Amino acid sequence: MSNPNTAQFWNNKIIRSRAELINSPIFIHKNDIVTHEISTIIGRILDVGIGYGVIEGKLQDNGNIKLYGIDISDEAIRYAHEHFIGDFRIATSVNIPYAAGYFNCVFALDILEHLNNKQLLLTMGEIARVLKIGGKLIISVPINESFVDIKSNRHQRKYSLERLESELKAFRLDIYSRVFLTAFRKFYWIKHYINLILHIKSPNLLIVMATKK
Repeated sequence: MSNPNTAQFWNNKIIRSRAELINSPIFIHKNDIVTHEISTIIGRILDVGIGYGVIEGKLQDNGNIKLYGIDISDEAIRYAHEHFIGDFRIATSVNIPYAAGYFNCVFALDILEHLNNKQLLLTMGEIARVLKIGGKLIISVPINESFVDIKSNRHQRKYSLERLESELKAFRLDIYSRVFLTAFRKFYWIKHYINLILHIKSPNLLIVMATKK
């Protein structure tokens, strides 16, 4: 079965959903965590699936890094070229158009769940290939999803920490940090900190930081 996550689907989603998504508290929190992690890096940074370009907007004034990004959506790449300084290309994650060991950091946020098994293996191989030895990888995936969520979001894979750890380990990528976030419609920050203590609701998003051995 072909993957329903086509370029046209993502073009439409980026145009329709930009305003709603970039104002989502959990989306903002995730991007703040990732930006903080990247901000200390010096060198080339690759965004696999640039999407809405939020991270690029946060990092564009950081003179220590050079921004790169790929996406199957020409709308995403058009937006990136218009708003940021960097090298942004229409490309797939299964064939990343850069040399081996080219990047100091690669990040792929909410991407892997949209890949089928074959695409996942090719993508992880490509990410590991273009990342320098000792380079940093940052990945986010949804967890504890219902069948309805998976279907409505066109997800091809259901993730857990154990599954993601196993996939990264297979490509000599070692996780050194894990962050769990939980979605709340209202009073996000208050409920976030309460949930850290009381564990009332299961997390919805996993962010991992890893290095290449």
